[in-house]
Amino acid sequence: MSILKSPIDYKILQDELYKELKANELYKLQNDAKIRAVEQGVPTYEHFRQMVNAAHLKPLEPKDIKSKSAVLWNSISTNHKSEFLTSTYENGTKLIKEKLDEFANTIPKNYKTFIQMWRNTNDSKIKFFYLYNTRDILKNKIFNSEIPPFFLCDIINVCLEYEKQNSLNAEEIKAIIEILTTLSTCNRFNLAINFMADREKENCSRLLKYLEDKSMRLEEMPLRLSSDERDFEMDEETDYLLQPPEDSIRLLTSRRRRFNNCSKFLKTGLCGCCTWMWRRCCRERELRARVIHIGQPMYDKFPTNVIRNQKYNVVTFLPMVLFQQFKFFLNLYFLLMAISQFIPDIRIGYLYTYWGPLCFVLTVTICREAVDDFRRYKRDKEVNAQKYQRLVKGLDIPELVPSSKLRVGDLVIVEKGQRVPADLVLLRTTEKSGACFVRTDQLDGETDWKLRLAIPATQKLENHSQLFDIKASLYVEKPQKDIHSFIGTFTRYDGYSSEESLGVDNTLWANTAVASGSALGIVVYTGQETRSLMNHSAPRSKVGLLDQEINQLTKSAL
Repeated sequence: MSILKSPIDYKILQDELYKELKANELYKLQNDAKIRAVEQGVPTYEHFRQMVNAAHLKPLEPKDIKSKSAVLWNSISTNHKSEFLTSTYENGTKLIKEKLDEFANTIPKNYKTFIQMWRNTNDSKIKFFYLYNTRDILKNKIFNSEIPPFFLCDIINVCLEYEKQNSLNAEEIKAIIEILTTLSTCNRFNLAINFMADREKENCSRLLKYLEDKSMRLEEMPLRLSSDERDFEMDEETDYLLQPPEDSIRLLTSRRRRFNNCSKFLKTGLCGCCTWMWRRCCRERELRARVIHIGQPMYDKFPTNVIRNQKYNVVTFLPMVLFQQFKFFLNLYFLLMAISQFIPDIRIGYLYTYWGPLCFVLTVTICREAVDDFRRYKRDKEVNAQKYQRLVKGLDIPELVPSSKLRVGDLVIVEKGQRVPADLVLLRTTEKSGACFVRTDQLDGETDWKLRLAIPATQKLENHSQLFDIKASLYVEKPQKDIHSFIGTFTRYDGYSSEESLGVDNTLWANTAVASGSALGIVVYTGQETRSLMNHSAPRSKVGLLDQEINQLTKSAL
């Protein structure tokens, strides 16, 4: 039998596959270990080689690391202190003192020296004093670029272990808070926090809670006299001032807590109110796509279909007009001259000779602006009050509603020659083919007629009332400025399931006019979300080039 026709041994193939997968996984782990070693800046090549060789090992959890046991194997010998134990204890104490002296006298110059000395000792007390002595140069010299995640975890564990072995005094608590505050200002501190495991984050929370409790106790601790000070003779008043009674201390503490709670409440309330007002008044509305069910009311909030081209309202009219007028240098100059005539020492003539011309000019300007804005208001009112036929479920005859009352999801009939009140998707026309022509001269300036087509599934219906009987929906894209593109989908999910894509040929944009027949459409965008208003700039005050040149010349002349 030839080699090609010999049976395949799947077990050998499986073993080879497992070996390759294992080798590939080991390669990835070692590669990640190399990158991690370079980022951490290991001090020697031996450390680098050990990290790469131990890449496949599972890291130990804090619960897996057992504390050092001080119990000897011979329980009988533990009842008596032998010379060996005494000498070992003395040697260990001497070694710790030597280490402390070495760390106290050695100030690291850079990050590598600091980490190398940090890893050379395992005693928490030595590490704590080493950290305490170098707290002033942590940010500027050692961690000026970034702080490694493992070092932050080591600091938390060292502080917790030192707290278990020795009760922290006020100076040490202050030093720990100062160290943590300094580290929090280092680069990529938040990244180091995110790399911490859940257990390490719990240790960090426990340390911070302990420091907070200790600091609160130190703040609430009453002023006491030392043993040397008690030897002096003091009267009752001095004794009360130096050592107040506990009732007054409790009263002050409760007042401070009450004040802190009130301040927090006021800050939260004021910030909340300001945030709400900013969102309501200043923040732009988020544009989003929408799904419209044909023949069903829409409960989502959309802009009203009100057209407003006014420049001012009742509140902003007078301040805005005066601001626009006093932007001109001559008006501002004559205003300052008129105000200066109220001072008797520099008065030249009568007041009316200064205030009369200025008030006359401002009055004429205010009246002109008021008349122009009122004319805009009347034109907007006429457009918003124009009547349109809206289909209502359960009524055989369409109801007449003004343009400002139309909402997203309404079924609107637009007759020949009428202006389209909002952005519509064309559902039906009087033509059997579903075709309709519109004029877009007020939208894009083109005088030729555009062909628009109704959705075939709704055009085939016998009458308008059947639109309320079918189950169908429209998915339309979020509002945008481009009048030559549209993306939408018509989906019918009753017995006649179908799905059709929609384009710009199936739309009737606002401010276009129907040129042939009549059209029935569903409102998809209203008010500020229509294509015409999104391309329309807000009304603003215009200043001619001649006025600008005169204003610049008067500034330079004076």
